[in-house]
Amino acid sequence: MRDLIKKILKEEVGVPRGITDSAQKLYNDIITRLKRKIVTGNSNFSLAFKNTNKKYSFSDYEDFENIIVEFEFDGYDESETHKGILVLGLGHNGQSQLDDGFKLNNVDTDKIKLSINLAIPVSINEVDNKIIIKTLEDNKQMIISSLSHELKHAYDGYKKPSETLKQRSQYGVYSGVRFGIEEIDKFVYYLYFITAIENLVRPSEIYSLMQQGEISQKDFLNFISSNRTYSTLKDINKFSLDKMIESLKQKPEEVDNFLSNVEDYEMPDSMDEKINDLLKVIYFELQKRTLQRAHTMLTNNFFEAMFGLSDEKMKFLNSFESEILRFKKNPLKYFEFQEKKFKFVSEKMMKRLSKLYSLAKPNPIKLVHKDPVTYEMKMLESKPRNIKS
Repeated sequence: MRDLIKKILKEEVGVPRGITDSAQKLYNDIITRLKRKIVTGNSNFSLAFKNTNKKYSFSDYEDFENIIVEFEFDGYDESETHKGILVLGLGHNGQSQLDDGFKLNNVDTDKIKLSINLAIPVSINEVDNKIIIKTLEDNKQMIISSLSHELKHAYDGYKKPSETLKQRSQYGVYSGVRFGIEEIDKFVYYLYFITAIENLVRPSEIYSLMQQGEISQKDFLNFISSNRTYSTLKDINKFSLDKMIESLKQKPEEVDNFLSNVEDYEMPDSMDEKINDLLKVIYFELQKRTLQRAHTMLTNNFFEAMFGLSDEKMKFLNSFESEILRFKKNPLKYFEFQEKKFKFVSEKMMKRLSKLYSLAKPNPIKLVHKDPVTYEMKMLESKPRNIKS
């Protein structure tokens, strides 16, 4: 009965049964395989893990054939804040095809394709398997948690084999575009962080950390309060457009440098006007990139690449354009709308993550063993007595 209750709780919170165990097994097997692999140079390579006897299966996601893990390397110059080999991130590399209803249908569901991206100092000419293994072991908790995160992306694709082109194009832009101004880049990162695609995987990611840390219910408050994902959601919940604008006003040089690169732009004298123009440029740039990405995903054959999209696809794209440019007359309204969305979504996610408390280890019960005779004597002595005079 206890296992059944825990299974139900996991599904309600959004943690598929067995996903963290699969992530742990995959991590262990990656380390084992790397010990036997000869790695030369800084060239990308991949490892394939067969799902024999459903070794990596979890919940009802059972029939995939293998998991492929691609190691990707980027070079960087070391600094005072960044030294050694760094884990840039993990990813899930799903593939999809466009159907006649302009939805993206997942393909290759018999394979899970993941990636681990490492940053190598340019001073290191060649990496070997020992260096990679040490990096993964030094970041073990984060790697296993991230594997849970990415496996959940694969699971979501399995459970919901199609998604809207609109959702995917916005997600792609938010996850990749940066403008070089801290406040603006943080705003765009928040847009990415609260997407439905990312929110679906966060409980699995955090539950993995709970399991590795053997977090009990009495430890849960400290654990969740210090968790980076939960802390980011708190920051998003406190986002203020007014505060962002005030912060931008303290950086006149950065604002001027950015606006000076806008074609045919005449710089006003007023800082308030500059900020309004900056937000306007950011708004239109985000929507332009989203439409470009949508256009690319709609172009799925040679003739469309050469002669343009069909009338039906252009009609869809024009409708999407009208939808995301609904604030074009007053771009400030877009940022006000996102501020409200930030608060609503982050609060909803924090409440959901707080339910992970139900999956924490129960608090230990302290058993006090007492000598029965001594205990009975003390009980008798403590009882009130009626003494007749």
